[in-house]
Amino acid sequence: MRNVTKLLAIVAVLAIAIVPFVAADDSDAAVKRTEQWEASGFTDNGGGSLKCIIQNDDTVPVTIRLKVLDFNDDRELATKDVVVPASTDNEGKTVAELNWSYNSSGTKYVKVYSYNPDTDERLNNLLIDDGCVEIEVSHSIWKNTATYIVIAIIVIVVLVVIVLYIRTTKKTKADTTMADKTFTKMHEEKVAKKSSSAAKKTEYKSEGKKTRKSK
Repeated sequence: MRNVTKLLAIVAVLAIAIVPFVAADDSDAAVKRTEQWEASGFTDNGGGSLKCIIQNDDTVPVTIRLKVLDFNDDRELATKDVVVPASTDNEGKTVAELNWSYNSSGTKYVKVYSYNPDTDERLNNLLIDDGCVEIEVSHSIWKNTATYIVIAIIVIVVLVVIVLYIRTTKKTKADTTMADKTFTKMHEEKVAKKSSSAAKKTEYKSEGKKTRKSK
């Protein structure tokens, strides 16, 4: 009887231990993709993003680990743990976004898989339709040496124009000031000349009057 009791206890413990894993597997199986993955912003000089709406059909939230793998060599490009809400919350939908970068331009192909975040066990492929995502990586002009040379030339030209403008402005002001001074001096000389002539005439008249009175 004691052996039976021990056996039942062991079975009960195993059942309790197994239930969470079964529930987790069921929950993970309930997570699905509702649209195609969309790639954007990828260049050979900066990172881009891969987005998709993921939905959970279960009544409890689920955390899954998403990994982006290179289609050819399974090289891991990005990984992220995503909490997918319960089906009673926002219809169980959330936006999953993964980010990484490339060093070369061209067409790239990737796969996206979901994993158990606790055991890192692969669960399923979230790209059921095509099996892979095609990503166009555009070339960035900022990777070209010629771009920086052109920018440097433009900066130098702008600086030269500014220096020439400042010098021209100063020279114009100096010439204007000199012209003003010359005009003022000429005017003063003209006034002085008129004053001198008037003084001489006055003196001449005064002397003439004195001469007449003496006679």
